[in-house]
Amino acid sequence: DIKEATAAGKPYIATGAYALYNAQASGLAEGFKFNIPDYSFEGLMKANYATNSNATLGYGKTDFTYIANGATIESLPADGKVLATISKAKDFYVTGWWPNHDEVKGKVVAAQKGNLYFFASDLANKGHATFQYRILSNIIFSY
Repeated sequence: DIKEATAAGKPYIATGAYALYNAQASGLAEGFKFNIPDYSFEGLMKANYATNSNATLGYGKTDFTYIANGATIESLPADGKVLATISKAKDFYVTGWWPNHDEVKGKVVAAQKGNLYFFASDLANKGHATFQYRILSNIIFSY
């Protein structure tokens, strides 16, 4: 059971819409909710990364994120920590297919609650996200 494993200290890394759905549906982190207007939305965007987390070491305060499934994180547990948000800059959207993409400005795309990590992006989706492999390995090797 995932709740038992994480309560015992095992890390849980949810990457992408399907894993976020499972985290939300299981009640893994009370108060966690995500949104997905359409699974086919995708985009390369500028993001603002937390600079005080082991997970985001090596990323600039403003860097890139790639979301392959249209997901964003809508709410966090009371003690949750935001690791990355979509930039609010005018030029935040680089490329992709995400109708009305201005609606995701400032949305949370990465968060943490203790040993639970939530990512709107598919960190290991084919070769698209090689730029984001580092965030995944930062988490894995910190345990």
